[in-house]
Amino acid sequence: MARKKTLKRRLKRKLEVWKEILPSIGRAELYRLICRLKRHARIFSCRVERDGKVTLILGYTSARKRVNSRVLISSWIGKRSYNSYRLPNYRGRGELKRFTVKQA
Repeated sequence: MARKKTLKRRLKRKLEVWKEILPSIGRAELYRLICRLKRHARIFSCRVERDGKVTLILGYTSARKRVNSRVLISSWIGKRSYNSYRLPNYRGRGELKRFTVKQA
């Protein structure tokens, strides 16, 4: 049991947390995108801002998973651009279990 706990702690330390700001998309499209992103990242938060933009807070365990999710997001959104910001001191309480979109 002690090994599993230390391994989990190491993974939490290695987890890079990024904030992805997407242009406005429909709710059904957003849910499909979140289901696809679950394969590549841990989803901590999903929120719709007042201007209609969607902010996702995602955690990646490796650079490969980050690249895969960025390719997925850019192909999903199309030519519209989105922004990414790294959150170095983010303390996530837990993963997003139910897909409820919070309104800001």
